[in-house]
Amino acid sequence: MAATEKCVARELLGTSIGFREVTDQAIVVGQIVGEMKSADDQSALRRHLGVAAHRVVATSENDIQLVNDFMTSLSTPEAIATASVLRDKTIEVRDLLKPFASEKW
Repeated sequence: MAATEKCVARELLGTSIGFREVTDQAIVVGQIVGEMKSADDQSALRRHLGVAAHRVVATSENDIQLVNDFMTSLSTPEAIATASVLRDKTIEVRDLLKPFASEKW
């Protein structure tokens, strides 16, 4: 693997890890909402879910573009396929959380 491709691979890995960290908060809050009994608690957690989902959507837009840009520097079919999977999964998560996204507290 060429030095440029190794550098791009490291950047893509960092992007993947960073995106995962952002999605964890939305997933945990979403799970808690389903277990809440009090309407006030549910409302508060829904607001937090909206903010967390908004963060995921905003981050994913940037990450999708970043992956697309990096893909032009990849040369091996394996690296291109892996980057494509990363981009496609990021799009899936973005689209899943988009309906819940809200900037409002």
